[in-house]
Amino acid sequence: MNAAARAALQAGLAGLDLAPDAAREAQLAAYVDALLRWNARTNLTAITDPLEIVRKHLLDCLAALPPQLPATVCDVGSGAGLPGLLWARERPDTVFTSVDARGKKIAFQQAVAGEWGLRNFRARHARVEDVAGPFEAVVCRAFAPLERLLPLVAPLLAAGGCVLALKGPGVAEELAAVEGSGWRYTIEPVSVPGLSAQRTLLRLTRPDEGDTPTASSPGSPA
Repeated sequence: MNAAARAALQAGLAGLDLAPDAAREAQLAAYVDALLRWNARTNLTAITDPLEIVRKHLLDCLAALPPQLPATVCDVGSGAGLPGLLWARERPDTVFTSVDARGKKIAFQQAVAGEWGLRNFRARHARVEDVAGPFEAVVCRAFAPLERLLPLVAPLLAAGGCVLALKGPGVAEELAAVEGSGWRYTIEPVSVPGLSAQRTLLRLTRPDEGDTPTASSPGSPA
């Protein structure tokens, strides 16, 4: 990783109020280098500038990390392990199952998890439809619009579980498309160091059976 990317990583971690941790910084830097190496032979990311990888992948995911997570989380359409790999490193008490339909992406995740020594992370080469839950939370980033995502992941959720969807611009349109579907949600703005683009963490929960389908308005808690 070049000097500019390393400086952005150090500043970004400080901006997220993460305590100085030489091991974290070294592992994240190694992740960037591994991502670029693997990306030369398989399509893991369209971003190939180390500085942009730091800002738009690493810091973007870490900025959205909730203060607390339940015991089991499934990351669907996880690609290069974002956010699941990073979140698993920061939340060792949560067991993460990372799912992607492309075997080469899963192989990359397994390689990184092995290098990091993660005991709470497992990567599965599977379609989301073929995964059995339940999980207390399902997380997704750049996977599918809510209109397609929610019916797909609903069977994976445990009773009282939630979907954590990392979204950029256009979140209001996605929410409008599922208005009246019965899903309740809260909107949490996410500030990413070094980025001015809009980022949002949506927390969505299903209604109990028999509830009247409702949804909160964009910008308002459910």
